[in-house]
Amino acid sequence: SSLLQKKLGSITPILVTSSEARFPAPQSIKELMTSASIAAQLFSEWQLTNNVNTHTLRKEHIHTSNDMHTIVNLVKAGAGVALLPKSMVYKELATGELINILPDYRGVERELFLVWPYQRTLSLRAQCFKDKLCQFLAAQSWFNHL
Repeated sequence: SSLLQKKLGSITPILVTSSEARFPAPQSIKELMTSASIAAQLFSEWQLTNNVNTHTLRKEHIHTSNDMHTIVNLVKAGAGVALLPKSMVYKELATGELINILPDYRGVERELFLVWPYQRTLSLRAQCFKDKLCQFLAAQSWFNHL
C-alpha cells in the first residue's frame, strides 16, 4: 500500500429516542423490533450487542435518509428510535432532549483512522493537525481512544 495509517480509536453507535416521545420507549429487543424507527440508508440493518448476546435487526424503518442530521432531527421531534453515533447526540443526551434506550446494547464500533502517504514525511502543518486531532479526540467523552 502507498498509505500509512494510525488507528486513533472508535465511536460507539447507541439507541436513542426523544425524551418527549409520544410512545413508550422499548424495554427489550423484542419491543424494539415493533417500535417506530428511523435509520441511515447505509446502516438500516442494526447489529446490537451487549457483550453476551448479539442481535441483528432487519426491520422496516418509518423513514430512511442518507443525511444523519435529518435522522437526529426526526428523533428529536419524536418520530421514533434511531441507532446513532454517540458523537452526534452527546449534546442532546446531556441536555435530556434525547435519552439512551436499552443502554446495555450498542451498535458496531466505528473505527477512526488517520491516513497519509507512505513516502512522504508529514509537513509541520500536517504533524500539528495530527497532534491537535489526537488531543481533541482524547478529550471527548464520546470517543473511545486507544
